[in-house]
Amino acid sequence: MRRIPYLLSLLSLIIALTLASCGSTKGLHSGTSDATGDASAVRYARQVIATSPSVKAITAHAKVRLQAMDKDITLNGNLRMMRDDVIQLSVSMLGFEIGRMEFTKDEVLIVDRAHRRYVRVPYSEVDFLQSTSLDFSSLQAIFWHQLFAPGTQDVSTALSLFTKAESGGHTLLSLKSAPKLEYAFLTQTASQLIDRTTISPKSVTESGEFVCKYGAYTKLAGKQFPTSLELSFKGEGNTAKLSLQLSSLGTKTDWPTRTELSSKYTRMDARNILKKIMSE
Repeated sequence: MRRIPYLLSLLSLIIALTLASCGSTKGLHSGTSDATGDASAVRYARQVIATSPSVKAITAHAKVRLQAMDKDITLNGNLRMMRDDVIQLSVSMLGFEIGRMEFTKDEVLIVDRAHRRYVRVPYSEVDFLQSTSLDFSSLQAIFWHQLFAPGTQDVSTALSLFTKAESGGHTLLSLKSAPKLEYAFLTQTASQLIDRTTISPKSVTESGEFVCKYGAYTKLAGKQFPTSLELSFKGEGNTAKLSLQLSSLGTKTDWPTRTELSSKYTRMDARNILKKIMSE
């Protein structure tokens, strides 16, 4: 049963590494712009926004692959998302849930059911999220396959901040108003679907990058939605990758939106959990 500690190590490593990732860009923020924007970019961004399914919730079975340091494992799981409320990703073995990651508007929660321990941290303590100016709205957009502009809950109010460039069959929408970071959305010109979202420093002297790749689209509520998501984190020598292959997509809303833990669970310090994990 060596796979169980490997899996739980990886679940916690994803957060542990994001606590340290992109450290050289810590404290950089997206900022705002008074630019009126390119009318062509605004029109195209609206088309990209229109590709997203207008549903309250998304649920799916998931084949979850986690890779970090020397660990690499694939197991079954479930992804459940309630718009403007929560993102839950759980992993199971032999039909029993053994780990869970949960993002709400205020915090990140990781549950290790095998060892009855958990990590709960506000976004302000996750360096990766701080350095890239990502909040729950931005994370939700990434998982929901949408455009976003850090610092805004409704990207449609910030379309003037985007610039557009076309090459071959792809169109790149970029947020270049941020002083230090660039947010780039590579889309398929014909379908306006997002192929890849990238956050990276503008300066070649800065390190760190976040990339989310999408693929294998299927119909959900009459719109195209990716069933393949690959999220990778790089920064200061650390790397981590979370890959999801989704199936049985649905829009049910009758599921618990918050994870309840009993007093038997021990809270772990997120900044020290990496040392604990690697000693197991």
